[in-house]
Amino acid sequence: METFSIQDSIFQGKGWTTLLKEIEKSGNVLIGESHFTKEIPYFTSQIATHHFFDNFIFEIDPFSAAILEDKIKNLNASGLEAYYKTYGENFSFYASKPEYELLKQLAKAGTSFIGTDQIIKIGDRLIFSELASETKNETAKVIFNRIVTKSAKYYDAFLEDTSKDFYIETKEFLNDLEALSSLDLSEKEKKCIAAFYTTVKIFNTDDHSFRIDVMKHQLMNRYDDWGVRGKKNLFKYGAVHAPKGESLLRIYDIGNLVNNISDSHFDTSLHIMIVGMTGTSGAPFKGFPPQNVSYEKGMLQPISLFFNAVKGDQWHCFDTRPIWKAYLRGELTIKSTMIKRILKGYDYVIIIPEVTAAVVEKK
Repeated sequence: METFSIQDSIFQGKGWTTLLKEIEKSGNVLIGESHFTKEIPYFTSQIATHHFFDNFIFEIDPFSAAILEDKIKNLNASGLEAYYKTYGENFSFYASKPEYELLKQLAKAGTSFIGTDQIIKIGDRLIFSELASETKNETAKVIFNRIVTKSAKYYDAFLEDTSKDFYIETKEFLNDLEALSSLDLSEKEKKCIAAFYTTVKIFNTDDHSFRIDVMKHQLMNRYDDWGVRGKKNLFKYGAVHAPKGESLLRIYDIGNLVNNISDSHFDTSLHIMIVGMTGTSGAPFKGFPPQNVSYEKGMLQPISLFFNAVKGDQWHCFDTRPIWKAYLRGELTIKSTMIKRILKGYDYVIIIPEVTAAVVEKK
């Protein structure tokens, strides 16, 4: 176990030096995180400061990822700020300022974005506003704009009363999709509409396995952009998605797929789990209060093995590989299946003693 800390706005310490060396050796670097903190996008930003990545592959739908990349790379500063004020809360996990600044840093460095996920429940406003500005079909433009207006209205109602539905969850929204499906549209528009049908299916069935299949399918659709040997890729997902073996939810997920592809190129993928031990985390919607983070309950409870070794305010970096090898040699007894998945699936586990909520600010 090694440590590092932030000093004069940069990371310093043996643990940080070790991580940078490991990242240098790996074509695919995967960060499995706990969402909605300020510290983890900062950590990712510091990695991107030291290493250039051809692609940033992250937990957002492909259409929103393309829109964000285009806006960041092509709008001037004032135009981009205005766009963020209007649509920033629709940026999924990147709605908070720290995550949004990370996107700006990566895009400005020339990194390409690849999104793999279903569309979030307020993503219809972002995507259909873009289609409304592009479409050549006047009937479609009317429907696109109607969806944008309805989405905002339903979202405002949800913020007042969280028992209310989002527009994407209504029969009226499906009627709009059906009307759009009957029109003469571009291939891009057709793909977006198909993606919304898939998203609605995921929400209606709550089928996590299907969601993961969709994410992997989307990633493989962009294989020529990231999967060929010689590309340097940075992945950032929730910690359940990024282990190299079976995921923390008993599914073979993005991390496993990337690990296998790396192996096929005689390359390595580096899997880093990073979570906070205490403090607060944010929420996905504007105005929602921070939530307490506690290693004594919830999904963090099973990894107390690492928390028990944390002393002081340094960030602690655990190389799991020697621990896993010791277990395989019979030198350790590990009863927890979750711990086994983490030790086998992650090369490093980083514990931040205290994290701070990254919230979606009211505009």
